[in-house]
Amino acid sequence: IVAHNTYLTATSGTILEARNAGAGSTLVAGDGTDSLQISSVGDITFVDANGAASITGPAGGDLDIAAGASQAIDIDATTINIDGSSAVNIGTTADAPFDIDTSTLDIDSSGAITIDSTSTFSIDGVGASNLSATSGDLTISTITSGTLSLTSAAATTINATAAALTLQTTTSGNIAINPASTSDIVMTLDTDGSQITVTDSANITNDTLAITSSAQTTGSAIVVTQNAL
Repeated sequence: IVAHNTYLTATSGTILEARNAGAGSTLVAGDGTDSLQISSVGDITFVDANGAASITGPAGGDLDIAAGASQAIDIDATTINIDGSSAVNIGTTADAPFDIDTSTLDIDSSGAITIDSTSTFSIDGVGASNLSATSGDLTISTITSGTLSLTSAAATTINATAAALTLQTTTSGNIAINPASTSDIVMTLDTDGSQITVTDSANITNDTLAITSSAQTTGSAIVVTQNAL
């Protein structure tokens, strides 16, 4: 059938129905080389011998792709590109689980990265990892309540390469260095040529520097050694 400028019009019901009880496509629309094919079971195939195929939505509204009730949408490809000129939104209609399983995950942002959770979150790695800022402050805080706990299976090193290291509490609590082990642990303060200064400008009732050794049976609680000048 060869036709030019042919229109099918109906006031109700199905305007065109094509059925195929055998093999092959039920409907082929194209120029013989590039085409859209609909199989007898409703599968759609784009055939393009010299370029990519595309689906273009309306200029006046959204292009919606919806799966049947309780069904998934499955997209398989060597590479999947999703681009939005103003935004890319995932899961904005309702809260639902979002699972990413990948060999590597690379996230780059020309602006800020914000991750908020109304529950807990966990970031874990099996190798050497880092959390750093190339400029500005890096703040780790529990905000309103809770304890900030740093635990290391090996040594813990805190370095301040360009400024002072300050341990400060803003309440009446104490700053304590308290080994959990009851065995002998040597604690060393090494200034490498500088001074160790203990200053108290607000305490009016308690000792400025108190050293207590309740379990010591031999030796001295404090020893100060001055090398020959």
